[in-house]
Amino acid sequence: MALIPHRLRRFFWRTLFLALGLGCFAWLSFRMVTDFRTRRPLVRQAPATTLPAASVSPTLTAEQDEKAWEVQRAFAARQTVETGTDAEALEAIRLMGDLSTAAAVNTLEMIAADANWPAELRKEAIQSLRRIHTSRAARALENLLPHVVTDEELLTETYAALGDHPWNEIEDVFEPVLREGSTSTSTVRIAATEALSRSTAEALPTLHRLVESDSDADVRAAAAWAMSCVRADQTYGPALAELAKKEPEIMVRRRIYEALLVQTDNPAADMAPLIHAEQDISARVAGLNALGDSVGRSMDEKKMAVFDAEDVPELVRIAHSEETLNLRMRAVFALRRAGTAAALNALTQISKTHPTPQVARAAYNGAKTTAL
Repeated sequence: MALIPHRLRRFFWRTLFLALGLGCFAWLSFRMVTDFRTRRPLVRQAPATTLPAASVSPTLTAEQDEKAWEVQRAFAARQTVETGTDAEALEAIRLMGDLSTAAAVNTLEMIAADANWPAELRKEAIQSLRRIHTSRAARALENLLPHVVTDEELLTETYAALGDHPWNEIEDVFEPVLREGSTSTSTVRIAATEALSRSTAEALPTLHRLVESDSDADVRAAAAWAMSCVRADQTYGPALAELAKKEPEIMVRRRIYEALLVQTDNPAADMAPLIHAEQDISARVAGLNALGDSVGRSMDEKKMAVFDAEDVPELVRIAHSEETLNLRMRAVFALRRAGTAAALNALTQISKTHPTPQVARAAYNGAKTTAL
């Protein structure tokens, strides 16, 4: 370096330091607006409504017993939704579904309601609200309906989430879409009807009304299926039996047969001619299950003898047939429900000889339970 003139050396060092400085400045500027791992903007395209601030909305006040750490988790999740990648935002929204804070509910509602957010994130926000089983979450889902009414997928998702709440909290929301003459599409009405399968017993009169009189066969079938899922003592057996006798659609009759299984009074033993006349195998097996249940409860020797002579051989044949596994299993369940001597013998034989392990195991368990 001694051979290089002093002025040239000074120019060299100044140039080097200037280049390094400019390089560092450019890198820092780039890093401030870009996710270095994915080269994606850290700041999202701003939606029409910004996410709530760290403080809880005055219209959705936090309960006094909410822990401070839950509020902080909700705040951190909101920050991730605003600044992270789509994958990170999705995980943050799922996290908020595990919280019950007002901040989490408010944020999820804001995301789901804003059409400027990606559809995947809006759907995830609705599903997260579904996991928060509070009246506050129910109100948030109710508030969403006007914002998702033009998106059938999000609308059905919202009704499905609302169905997890007690009927007295959601009745005013469901009645308009379920009433005859509703402007809602058949898909939405079916989704809303099926959602009530997870609601409380107070929804049963509405479901029975739909089975009885709705003009859409798909809605009638959905309502009968929902009745079969509601966990409550039901006294609609005779009324459902009458509806089955005049119902023209096979799929609706099938669902009515299934609903008879959960009634305190199952009169299917008096419906044998109707059930035996079913040509569709799914409806026929559903009817035989209802029939077996009714016979088993009645302990009427005459009815049990008729079932042993007419229905047990058919159920054995179906269990050994090439029908779907579901139908073969249901044939075994019908034998288990009847619990007659012939049914018990049939279950024992099926458990020993059936080549399908699931069917053989179901028959074995049924024979053991029935024998006790």
